[in-house]
Amino acid sequence: MEALYIKISRFSIGSLFFDRYLFFDVEPYLADQLFIRRRIRVWFDREYRRDGSPYVAILCRVRKRDSAAFLAALEDLQKKMLLCGHPDYEERVGAIIKEMHGRERDAS
Repeated sequence: MEALYIKISRFSIGSLFFDRYLFFDVEPYLADQLFIRRRIRVWFDREYRRDGSPYVAILCRVRKRDSAAFLAALEDLQKKMLLCGHPDYEERVGAIIKEMHGRERDAS
């Protein structure tokens, strides 16, 4: 499976204890139950929506010690999306991430 998240590296005091991620979900936030089930505390910072897309980009922080469990929950999210009627999740989110990486390269 392709990674459908972006780990954001940024140095700050908080980066000593937290990892930052951008991942994609849908309303009614299917990932929340996966985080609860794995007992992962997630701090949600911002949400971004694109017109016409059911997917929501979510910027969040996770304790470094919980990062492995968080990434495992995101793998489960891909499977849950298929079961909940979003068969294009992997394709569309992968395209958005590639577009973001392309813009990042163009800017530098």
